[in-house]
Amino acid sequence: MTTIGLLPDRCRGCVAWELDADGVRSAVRLGDTEFEKEVWLSGVMLTWGSAGQIVTVDDRPVGFALFAPPTAVPGASAFPTSPVSPDAVLLTTARILPEFTGQGLARYLMNGVVSALTRRGVRAIELFGYEDAPAEAKANQIDVTTTNLSSVDIDAPRAGVGCDAAVKITSDGPLTVNLGGCDVAVRATKGTATKRACVSRREFVVHLSKKLRGRTVRSARVSVAGRTRTARGKTLALRISLAGLKPGRFKLRIVSRLSNGKKVVQTRAYRTCAKR
Repeated sequence: MTTIGLLPDRCRGCVAWELDADGVRSAVRLGDTEFEKEVWLSGVMLTWGSAGQIVTVDDRPVGFALFAPPTAVPGASAFPTSPVSPDAVLLTTARILPEFTGQGLARYLMNGVVSALTRRGVRAIELFGYEDAPAEAKANQIDVTTTNLSSVDIDAPRAGVGCDAAVKITSDGPLTVNLGGCDVAVRATKGTATKRACVSRREFVVHLSKKLRGRTVRSARVSVAGRTRTARGKTLALRISLAGLKPGRFKLRIVSRLSNGKKVVQTRAYRTCAKR
């Protein structure tokens, strides 16, 4: 595998293996998980070699596996059975798209992984497995029961839930549950209650003026919450994402460069998680 573009969308932004716990939280908070994944893949390929295998059907990627030496997989340290043997390679992920299962592709994929690593002199392949949750388990929910506590911190990526997870709280007093990696918190009073954290999923297109103060706009730089994009040429429109931001009011700043070299600064305000 030579590019992150061959991975399914959901997997491009998964960095649970590629970063340590602090790195995961930072990447999730900043919305840079896909960028961090690409940096990791490029680095491993540059220093060690190919880090994956892809299975295609009619030129469409339908399955993949990722692997790397233990030193390149800091996320493995969170598992109780770590560390990985120093002479082994860790198989971090292997997946076949659901619509292509039952066709022997998984066996074909794993045979390819073993063959490729054997040719490179790898002595062992290790992996961590998990047991599927019971069918009655509720997806994207955390149950928290506490006594004599005022706050609880939960690492959302490690817990396998999203930043918008439902949190069922049973407590003998007021309790704050902080979702690490999301920079959001849910609060409840004494008793049992189910709360849902809010993290923005808002995206929109900003259409920029082609002329300001009688001059043609050559380019425009748009920034919000530390994220910056630039538009040039005839198409002065940008898709802006507020996804991953906590509830609040965010100022969008537009710096337009005119044909005479001058700049014009404009601001707009947007809210996330606003009540409807």
